[in-house]
Amino acid sequence: MDADSARRQAAEIEALQAIYAEDGEFELLQEPQEGEAAGASFRVRCPNPLGDVRVNLPATYPAQGRPGFVLERLRGPAAAAVQLGLEALANEHAAEECIFDVLTRAVEVAESAGLGLPDEAPVPAAKSINVEEAAWVTEFADGTMLRLSVRSGPKVKKSQITNKSELRRVANAESVCVDLAPSRNTENYELAALLSNSLQIKADDVEFVAGGRKEKASGDRTAHIRGIAKQDLMDRLLS
Repeated sequence: MDADSARRQAAEIEALQAIYAEDGEFELLQEPQEGEAAGASFRVRCPNPLGDVRVNLPATYPAQGRPGFVLERLRGPAAAAVQLGLEALANEHAAEECIFDVLTRAVEVAESAGLGLPDEAPVPAAKSINVEEAAWVTEFADGTMLRLSVRSGPKVKKSQITNKSELRRVANAESVCVDLAPSRNTENYELAALLSNSLQIKADDVEFVAGGRKEKASGDRTAHIRGIAKQDLMDRLLS
């Protein structure tokens, strides 16, 4: 496992531990460690009828490879169909962290495979943070300030926001994590383009607090998004 895979797996696990915070909901079985042949593994308690689901991450995840899902309390064709369904959902999130998004649809996959939910065990709705709780975005009179953590370089294959699941569920998430793929344009130009597309605004409405668009974007950055309120920005960015 390379250093970047270990870092990204550790960050995703930290977010999952915050989401599945009740006693027994999350159990870390193998920590991600640089140099190891395999990635992290952990157990998540899902609603009935699924029960405990073991997740095995390949060493190259999330940049490459697909997580494996094992239903530890279920056997037979239906259980195998659920595992394949979860892996298919993971394939929809190529090169990005996906575990929370996959597990939130696990019950839907189980029902499609013929594993119905008992009436006495409804699935609790996932809790979303509200606008006041979000620490990575601050509203001002003329717009909103957005805290960013940007990663770039030859190993980055796709420009994208990589921690949407964490931002939706973890109130103390510190920043929006962004991958920037190599380009002929400056990094800040590409970052402004990515944000404008995600927020459905003009690129000219994106201004970086420290320096102009000719600077490198890598590392911690702060963006001033003009003409958009905090709630509206969150809704657009996390949709």
